[in-house]
Amino acid sequence: MKLMWKKGLALFSFIFFLSATQFGCLGIDDNGKKQEPQVASLQSMTIISDGGNSMPYNSSLKLTAVGKYSDNSEKNITNDVEWLVDNQNVKIEANGNVTNNVSKPLGKVIITAKSKTNKDIKADFILKVVSLVAEINKVYLINNPNLAIKAGLKDRLAVKARLIDGTIIEDLSTGVNFAAVESNVIQIDGSNITAKNSGKVKVTAFADDTTVFPKEVELNVVPYYAYVLSKEESKVFILVQNFESGNLITPKDVLSVDTLPNPVNMVFASSGNFAYVLSKKDTLNNSSGISIYSINKITGVLSNLNKNVCTNECMDAVNLVIAPSGNFAYVLKNNDDQSNLVSTGSIIMFNIDKNSGELKLNDSQIEIGTDAKSMIFDPSGKFAYVLNKNSHNVYVVSVFNVNTETGVLTKQDVDYQVEAFPISMKFGLNGHQLYIVNEEKVTVYDQDQKTGALNEKSMSSVGSKAASITFAPFANFAYVVNTASQNLSMFKIDVDSGKLNPLSMISPKLGIDPTFMEFDILGKYAYVVNSSEKVITALSYKQDGLLEVIREPSDSLQGNPTAIVIQ
Repeated sequence: MKLMWKKGLALFSFIFFLSATQFGCLGIDDNGKKQEPQVASLQSMTIISDGGNSMPYNSSLKLTAVGKYSDNSEKNITNDVEWLVDNQNVKIEANGNVTNNVSKPLGKVIITAKSKTNKDIKADFILKVVSLVAEINKVYLINNPNLAIKAGLKDRLAVKARLIDGTIIEDLSTGVNFAAVESNVIQIDGSNITAKNSGKVKVTAFADDTTVFPKEVELNVVPYYAYVLSKEESKVFILVQNFESGNLITPKDVLSVDTLPNPVNMVFASSGNFAYVLSKKDTLNNSSGISIYSINKITGVLSNLNKNVCTNECMDAVNLVIAPSGNFAYVLKNNDDQSNLVSTGSIIMFNIDKNSGELKLNDSQIEIGTDAKSMIFDPSGKFAYVLNKNSHNVYVVSVFNVNTETGVLTKQDVDYQVEAFPISMKFGLNGHQLYIVNEEKVTVYDQDQKTGALNEKSMSSVGSKAASITFAPFANFAYVVNTASQNLSMFKIDVDSGKLNPLSMISPKLGIDPTFMEFDILGKYAYVVNSSEKVITALSYKQDGLLEVIREPSDSLQGNPTAIVIQ
């Protein structure tokens, strides 16, 4: 056994010697000298990208470092290099993953790979962080697709664009720049704009990548228009508001539109595309009805659609109101029936076509009490309130449940007695406190938002022969127009109780017979119409709730104004 083991060991040693000699693993040359093993050395490197030489912002790609050796071999050495980037917004991991989290293109970025074993061997890769956008198809405003915005309002610019991968994005604002030359018209901050003054301005949308062709559009900053109703002239006059000064300006070509005789009030559709003027038949004229107008939101012009309705039914109409849903209109009227000893009032209902603005008469009429004064809805649209007299000849508020789908009104069993000779009523800003005005005071009622019931809370004295109440749009202040004393009663509203606390005994002078006041939409200015004069008094709103006259009343209209609406 020992002999066989020795023979085997000798045979293995011989074979190993032959192999080592043949393949040089022993490092012995032909002269018998020891030879070092041959190792291929790194000569250079290159960087390869799986996404080309550009990447969109807020995206990623992969880089690979490839080393070339002295024996002409190549090897992936990504993990054997040190990665460097000349822009801190671009990151690269040890495995070559490149990311950026920027929201706009960066342009050229240099990424360097250095060998960890041979610092002299390195490679640069030029990367371009570009826009996602390949083409801008359309520029628009989020809230005003027709590129029109009211002075003083804010909006956001966006584009419809085709991305570099072919995807179409309908609403893109990041990665796109916007610029405008006329800085006095609008202010641009990123994609957000603020309209400063009325006028036209060219806005350019472009991506930072210069290969993307810019898109230019014209944007209209539209002024506010005041629509002034004149019963004497049977017209609606259209004035333009100067947003900086607050003055109402009569255009060079005086804009006005005819109404039916004896117009009572004017309201706008919820879309702002249509206006309705109610005229009532009385002893001096033989026509009544509702005139329907379309509104050009850019120019403010009213165009009569010649689709008058309620020509017979609107005799002795009191006012026209539109439900908060915008789907239904109602005419409150007093029925002057000499043959009927027990005269009553009624409510006529119409369905509104929101596309055409047309009113379709509903055949049913709702009977109410006598001497109807006013009708309003609460902000929720679930309840309607009517000032009238009950069967006992007492002034009350009648409450109606509203079917918001059909518009049908259903009278509640309980009426709420109010002070004698009420004139008008209005809900406050919080939506559940009702203010009713008579000639001497304002009474505040809490509304139960579930049932619509009213609970009297407080009273406040006002000036001589009060006519109407108005609330500041964005603050807790109220103003009562006093016709006989020709001034305003100004109040701060208690947030919890709704009580009116007098602000000041000093009040602006409003001219003869002021009757109605309206704020502009932003609450910056207020305007008072004087029914006996051809004037409108403009007032500026102060942070403490006080109002100051910014322009003394002057003859600026052709007819005596009775109401004003700012649009």
